[in-house]
Amino acid sequence: MKHVLTTWIAAAIVCTANQVAVGQTLFTYGKKAVSQQEFLKAFRKNPSNGPVVQAMQEYLPLYINYKLKVQYAYDEQLDTLPMQQDELYQYQLQLTESFINRQSNTNELVAEALRHSQHDRLIRHIAFAYQPGDAISEQKAKQQSAAARQQLQSKVPFTKVLQQYETDPETLQQGGSLGWITAFSLPYIYEKEIYSIPPGTTSSPIKGSDAYHLFWVEKERPALGKRKVAQILLWQHASASADEKKATRERADSIHRELQHGRLSFEQAALLFSNDRTSYTTGGVLPVFGVGEYDAAFEQQAFALTKPGQLSAPFETAHGLHILKLLESIAAPTGPDDDEAVTALQQKLLSTDRADIARQAFLKTVMKKMQLREENINKNALWLFTDSAIRNGSTKGMPVQNSTLLFSIGKEQTLAENWVMYNRAAGIVPTAAYAARYDAYIQQTANNYYRENIAQYEPDFAEQLQEFKDANLLFAAMEKQVWSKAANDTLALQQYYNSNKAKYVWQAGAAALMITATDSAAATAYQTKLMQQPSNWKALAESMNEQIITDSSRFETSQLPSMANSTFKPGTCSSMLHNSMDNSYTFVYIFAAMPGGDIRSFDEAKGWVINDYQQVLEQQWLSDLHKKYPVKMNDAVWQTLLKSK
Repeated sequence: MKHVLTTWIAAAIVCTANQVAVGQTLFTYGKKAVSQQEFLKAFRKNPSNGPVVQAMQEYLPLYINYKLKVQYAYDEQLDTLPMQQDELYQYQLQLTESFINRQSNTNELVAEALRHSQHDRLIRHIAFAYQPGDAISEQKAKQQSAAARQQLQSKVPFTKVLQQYETDPETLQQGGSLGWITAFSLPYIYEKEIYSIPPGTTSSPIKGSDAYHLFWVEKERPALGKRKVAQILLWQHASASADEKKATRERADSIHRELQHGRLSFEQAALLFSNDRTSYTTGGVLPVFGVGEYDAAFEQQAFALTKPGQLSAPFETAHGLHILKLLESIAAPTGPDDDEAVTALQQKLLSTDRADIARQAFLKTVMKKMQLREENINKNALWLFTDSAIRNGSTKGMPVQNSTLLFSIGKEQTLAENWVMYNRAAGIVPTAAYAARYDAYIQQTANNYYRENIAQYEPDFAEQLQEFKDANLLFAAMEKQVWSKAANDTLALQQYYNSNKAKYVWQAGAAALMITATDSAAATAYQTKLMQQPSNWKALAESMNEQIITDSSRFETSQLPSMANSTFKPGTCSSMLHNSMDNSYTFVYIFAAMPGGDIRSFDEAKGWVINDYQQVLEQQWLSDLHKKYPVKMNDAVWQTLLKSK
């Protein structure tokens, strides 16, 4: 049983061990010094409702004791214990990921995705293709996209501009429509631009891997959210004859009628007739989807369904004829307070390209902080060396050798042999691909180095990690000096009890049975049986199949809240208390009234004895610590500090 005050100190005090802030020394303990800034920083993280001066005066001795206990833990080398090191390492991994996400604005990306997901946008699109690596082709596509955008800004109809520039027949046939989109429907680079402009306008040209892209935002609507449906698909070939299409339609209509009249369940129909191989064995159930994920005609029919269980009429898409059954409508996120939606967006974001984009941008900023230094290496010679080292192992006479320095990050140097090892693991690629791979290698090396040495570059991170380490060490020290001693020294506990029996007195109460039932029906049933056979209470509880939990003991009045103002009359039950959290019901049966004043036995008082004895041990330990690490206050600094508040 941990002393409450000590636990509070561990949770509340936040400071960096062995680190002396710049400024005047407030106090020393042993050979260590604590500045007034360090003390104030810890104090300000523990706000008080009372007068500041009084709060500081109360906090100072707690803070001093904390520092002494942690210093003891370091001197005893408790930080070298495997458990301590493992817990610190695991926490560092979690903290690193959280810190990088926070610094790379991942939270802002989640907020942005939340805003986007609250509105759907109807999009049209023109692609201006170019041949990758062909500068002339790329320049032409760029110029055409700029000219097309200017025309659209001048109110030239989209269809006219589309016909002038678009070369894909299918896109022309669809009028350039991409249908409705929402967050995550398109790659982030496109989504961000589309949602940055108002409806009725066009985006700036966006460069892709083989084309420039223009997006026209036709209109916007409140987001429809997501749907979960089951489907029956009757597949038909695109080149099916009129007679074949008619036969498929008649079959779909017949299935639909059977479903409507309840002569066939949807699950049975899917198993018997659906050609969708991924869903027919599970009743036709499809994964949850939002707008922009399926064929526009399919989505239109799915989102037109409003009530679970509702069926669509048979409708046609390029895949054949479909019949849908709505299973669930999932509303669009309502805002930042929609915890479930925000969590889903976080998970979605971390599985897409946008989290990586944010991290890469952040990494570029920390590369400067880590002093990334690239050597002036002839890259063609490096590629030749790499090819030769990987393919035949011969690099004799080449200007680049294994020991050639490529770049440095912080105190770490990367040699050509490290680059070769990376390529062997990554797999052989054409020589032309080395340039892009080299940039990725530098980023990966920088990322790994930053993660391993993040505390050197981020003071906030280092401080938070140190806080965790010190708090863990405090618990380890308390466990060693107080908690385990108090719990395991039975002889000392018995002696303490014998010397302090008068402290452990029973207050007025009752010998009673406390009953907790899983629901109202179980509570009523057990109470009825109990009143008939009170001596058989244990067997009655066991017969009710874990619906009843009982605790038979002597209780004080304060432990029986349902009978706080009641007379403890033997053979009676209290009223039932309902717990709305789990729908359980609790009541009490009285065996006998118990007057106060009796001394508790050692076993009855043991919990209190352990807690009290912990305090004795802690005070003895603190007395020893103050002798080991004498505390000397700088009274002038302390008085000045108090007067400034």
